[in-house]
Amino acid sequence: MYLQNIKKLGIYVHETNLLVIKRSNFENCREVLNILLNTMSSNQLYRLEQCAFSKCSRQAQHFVYNLTVNILFVDTVFTNCHHPGNEGGSLHVSPLSKGVFKDHVVIRNCSFFHSSVTNKGGAVFTGPIYCLTVINSQFVRNKAQCRFGGALYLK
Repeated sequence: MYLQNIKKLGIYVHETNLLVIKRSNFENCREVLNILLNTMSSNQLYRLEQCAFSKCSRQAQHFVYNLTVNILFVDTVFTNCHHPGNEGGSLHVSPLSKGVFKDHVVIRNCSFFHSSVTNKGGAVFTGPIYCLTVINSQFVRNKAQCRFGGALYLK
């Protein structure tokens, strides 16, 4: 998949138990991928693998979920992504509501270059999640212009 110059939601997923996006490029897009996970089943799997995001504004990836999920970001590169708002220049992962969750978010072999945000998490913002694992990933020249977490902000 290749999306270029998308001004609104490139991909919007409301409910699904399995989502895998592989070998896709997203360039100069706004709100590329917005995932609202509000299904009634648990143990959902969402995987983004071997993708590239370049010059994307707002959140390149915005995952908001409500139940037990496993979200994996693998071998993906984010370059020059910017969110003019509060949270997550490249990536925003957050639960939809407060509660006891067993969510696990994994960022493995990913690179975040020159991502920025006004407030929190120049590259990555996470809401109150159960477990975040970052493995063999690069964070280079990312910044939160006014506040906290140039690379990562964990709430």
